Amino acid sequence: AEALKVAIIRDRDFFLFLSQHAGSLRQGDPELLAAMVERSARIHLDHIRGGGDPFELGGSRPLDFGHWSAHYLESRSGYTLRHGEAVAIGIALDTCYAARLGLLSREERDAVLEILARAGLKVWHPLLSRREPDGSLAVGQGLEEFREHLGGRLAVTLPQGLGNRKEVDRIDLGVVAEEADFLARIPP
Repeated sequence: AEALKVAIIRDRDFFLFLSQHAGSLRQGDPELLAAMVERSARIHLDHIRGGGDPFELGGSRPLDFGHWSAHYLESRSGYTLRHGEAVAIGIALDTCYAARLGLLSREERDAVLEILARAGLKVWHPLLSRREPDGSLAVGQGLEEFREHLGGRLAVTLPQGLGNRKEVDRIDLGVVAEEADFLARIPP
């Protein structure tokens, strides 16, 4: 999930590599896994070295794509969802949200959802659709916790086309709820 995350927001060619080899990666092909880990690590390192904020002291955290809901899902599941599983679900949710904003085409959204499925990663968990007693979307608490984690200013990285990203400072939880419902209808 972490390799796919950086591919979606930073490296279209890497995304295509992961898409082409998703089944073999799922089966644990050692050469492909090594290539994936190396390229993912290089992209992460390039961002840390050249992103202008190696210690993430500012508000921008592009490597947190898919993480605002992932951290919520991890903790609220009692850690029955592992980090990578939660990140995969967060990637799916943020990808669908980005498509709704017009940042991705439907085909690009579907390509991301397809690679997640072929890699054996879930795109939905019941916690995404949980409601608070007042009717509000419970995962909205994850957004607030993420805002606090960022020092009070919300900065969520979304894909803008495959291989590029855009930072937004607000998330419409009504749209998030609709996209969570969409993901719930995708067969596991």
